Amino acid sequence: MEEKGNQGKEMEEKEEKGSLVKRKEGGIITMPFIFDQFVESDHRKMTKTWTFFNWYFFVMGASILRASTVLVYIQDNVGWGWGLGIPTIAMVFSITIFVIGYPLYRITDPSGSPYTRLLQVIVSASMKRRLPVVSDPVLLYVNEELDASISADGMLHHTNQLNELQILDKAATVTEEDNLKTLQKPNLWRLNTVHRVEELKSIIRMGPIWAAGILFFTASTQQNAISLQQANTMDRHLTNSFQIPAASMSIFSMISMLTTIALYDRVFVPFARKFTGLDRGFSFLHRMAIGFAISILATFVAGFIEVKRKHVALASGLVDNTNSILPISVF
Repeated sequence: MEEKGNQGKEMEEKEEKGSLVKRKEGGIITMPFIFDQFVESDHRKMTKTWTFFNWYFFVMGASILRASTVLVYIQDNVGWGWGLGIPTIAMVFSITIFVIGYPLYRITDPSGSPYTRLLQVIVSASMKRRLPVVSDPVLLYVNEELDASISADGMLHHTNQLNELQILDKAATVTEEDNLKTLQKPNLWRLNTVHRVEELKSIIRMGPIWAAGILFFTASTQQNAISLQQANTMDRHLTNSFQIPAASMSIFSMISMLTTIALYDRVFVPFARKFTGLDRGFSFLHRMAIGFAISILATFVAGFIEVKRKHVALASGLVDNTNSILPISVF
């Protein structure tokens, strides 16, 4: 009975901790909110947007760096009360500042679920799948008044980059069955506007880019999880009396990121701008390609380090002793 009672308490504690994590993950989503504060049609402001996000990540990285050093030290040497209390105070302070700035924010009015719009395009295109593709895009249905709430930064125009996506244009093809009347809102499950069709096309075209992001997240997961376990089994001493906690090993990646961001905005972008003619220095795809290449190289290096670590463990006879420290420096 006592064992069942202890198990019940453990389950309750796990549920409480899980609910706290869910509340934390469901907080303010800053990235899209920040992007809404900039007007895409204003070229000068959009140029400042990229610089703003670079320094946004710089400040975020600096915060993580402090958390990985100062807070870890406090948790290990002072106590978990202060270790958790300081982030709580910082969070309350940041939320207060966020709320105070409410009158200055550019608020985007709700315009319905985007998933519903995408589904409507798919359904209407499926219902008209037997129709021929319209040869002249001018004949496709356009309703700027209907799309006003979802096109605050400009209307999307018809594109024909992939022949396979032309079937979606049928969703904007007007037929007699649509019973379309002047100044009357159409049945969006039968007829959609070019803007809504282009939204779905844009998402489909982004599919390969999203898939390529697997490379980056694989490398990131390796850094955040496996590298911590590796550091726990390696010598982390900087001097005979000073040892870096395993939880603070992420400071090196943070320092690297902060240095790169500072150099990128002040050195790389002005230099690349002379050759590319782009205000932001590199195009989005070029930036992603460079990041993916660095992630791949970092993963290869981590793999070689793991091979060497295992060789040292075999040579020292410590393979089965998971709590031992191997005679190999983490540096």
